[in-house]
Amino acid sequence: DLPLNRPSFDAPDSSGYVVITVYSLKKGTSSTFSKFFRTVLIPALHGVGVVPRAAFESESAPNNYPALPIREGEEVYVWVASYNSEKAYSDALNRLEHGRNWHHAQAELQAFLNADPQVLRLRPTGRSLLR
Repeated sequence: DLPLNRPSFDAPDSSGYVVITVYSLKKGTSSTFSKFFRTVLIPALHGVGVVPRAAFESESAPNNYPALPIREGEEVYVWVASYNSEKAYSDALNRLEHGRNWHHAQAELQAFLNADPQVLRLRPTGRSLLR
């Protein structure tokens, strides 16, 4: 849960760590993948203490605002998780790698993907609500 008020301008940088995972999906699998994410991946993640903060799926409508670059013609699913520190993220990855449910979920996940997942690691600024 995010705080209601943004930290002050002089707030120190956060020790938090935000990880964004982008799954590039095979054509026509978005709706099935969304259910798979909710019913298989989320329980496997929760089993090792990883709690996704948000998840987003592709919008298939045409881009009616060309100044905003988007991934047209692609099906992607993005999820965001935050951790107290880079070490907390590293520990979570270790738990995932040794978790039986995650290995089962990974095998199923591969059937949906047309590329390796893209993982973006970010450090929130001092004023970020994702501290």
